Amino acid sequence: MRAIVFVHTRVRPPMPFKGVGHRARTTNLAAQDDARRGPLTVLMLGSNEPAGNLTDMAGAKVTQIDLKRLEHVDIVADAEKLSATFDEASFDVVVSTSMLEHTPHPWTVFDQVRRVLKPGGLFYVSVPWIFPLHGEPDDYWRFSLPGLERLFVDNGFEIVESGTEVSPHGALYTFLRAYVSEALSFGSSSAYYSLEWLTSWLFWPLGLLERALPMGRRTH
Repeated sequence: MRAIVFVHTRVRPPMPFKGVGHRARTTNLAAQDDARRGPLTVLMLGSNEPAGNLTDMAGAKVTQIDLKRLEHVDIVADAEKLSATFDEASFDVVVSTSMLEHTPHPWTVFDQVRRVLKPGGLFYVSVPWIFPLHGEPDDYWRFSLPGLERLFVDNGFEIVESGTEVSPHGALYTFLRAYVSEALSFGSSSAYYSLEWLTSWLFWPLGLLERALPMGRRTH
């Protein structure tokens, strides 16, 4: 089985720190392998994405799971107990975006994903590295790229691609927003989120560094 593994250090819009479309590449690779076997079957872990956010999976049969019953969740299930919900070799692709840091035992997720992936299936993973605490109290882990790669190799995956989705400029932007919003909100949640939105514009110029100052692998 194979894996595509990325760490991220970014906060989403309105900043121009754009990912490079690795999730779409994952489904494209799987589709090439699976062209003669019908539509792709995709399992998304800890996901509650509206259909408009899944255009990179057009034509695929997508199943979204989460521990909570949310608007776009298809099945309430635990990523650490996939085999209790799904048959073995059920999916061509498993997608985990910003989920592994919220599960107490990520190594168990790897084992479970291996069970539900079809032979030759793809496991796409994107996780944070330099990123503030979020979704507490269930925020347990941060992953360096070498550490995450080791976890996959140790669990029997062949890594097809790996790297960083966004440079450290995104991490700097994220922490500046968090620092200023926390320092000036004085414990008020409404003030914090208002400041977080304002600082997303205040620190917008950092986005211009994304292409102007490319950085190497050590700075992921």
